[in-house]
Amino acid sequence: MKKIYFYSALLTVSVAFLIAGCSKINDNIPVNAQPVAHKPGYAEHGVPGNHAADIIAQKYILKSCTHCHGADYGGGIIGEAGNCRKCHSAPAGPEACYVCHGDYKNPTVYAPKQGAHYPHLYTNSISLRSRCSSCHIYPTSYYAPGHIDNPDGKAEVTFGSISKTVTNEPSTANYRSDLPLFTPAPVFSETDGCSSTYCHGHFKNGNLTNVVKWTDGADGKKCGTCHGDPVTGNPKPKGTHPQGAFADDCSICHNTTTYNAANNTWKVDSTNVHVDGKLRYRGADIDF
Repeated sequence: MKKIYFYSALLTVSVAFLIAGCSKINDNIPVNAQPVAHKPGYAEHGVPGNHAADIIAQKYILKSCTHCHGADYGGGIIGEAGNCRKCHSAPAGPEACYVCHGDYKNPTVYAPKQGAHYPHLYTNSISLRSRCSSCHIYPTSYYAPGHIDNPDGKAEVTFGSISKTVTNEPSTANYRSDLPLFTPAPVFSETDGCSSTYCHGHFKNGNLTNVVKWTDGADGKKCGTCHGDPVTGNPKPKGTHPQGAFADDCSICHNTTTYNAANNTWKVDSTNVHVDGKLRYRGADIDF
């Protein structure tokens, strides 16, 4: 009987210690913190070492981002907190053109601010506005060959059709047999800029040797640089173009121009029919 009491007491004490011990362990189990893949401020614009800096460092390859943020960058396994589209709202998300090239929050501003991008694409008031494809091969997708896989990280200049416009072709009504065929062979150099382009003077009666640098600003588009006298700013073309003081007033034949005789200045009033591959003559667009 004593043995029974002894073992009963021992069992009771053991169970009590076991319960007490388990309760103590349960009370002190640490709670795992929410896993964090990036440091604070990583998603903020302008913060040193943010996600933009990382993306540049990895040559704009975003494939690793999709593992957590989802193939559509909508949040993936992270959920709404990892939704990249809250800032990059275009259908392509962070792969949209404007995110890297222009204003990362504004899909309508897709051009870089460096050099002559803005004058060509947005603020151009004297000629037909350019498109990206005027100077670059427009990629069919983000990972298309030649887009983000360039070893030097620079965008190649590949001139489009407008820069190669041929003038004085024999089939045109204004063909001059005493002049050659003017066939531009556009060249771009980081040091020297653009040369031998229709856009900047390589056409009949144009300034064939005109070279315009990417950083020339207003000087690169002033009257007289592409045709006429770049020193005085008089746009009256040389060659077979009519000469004389009367021809200083371009508006006599070209209705999209304005001549101010008081201060001897000229202005082009159209963004549609200047540098568009045609000659605006007495209200009509003609080959020349």
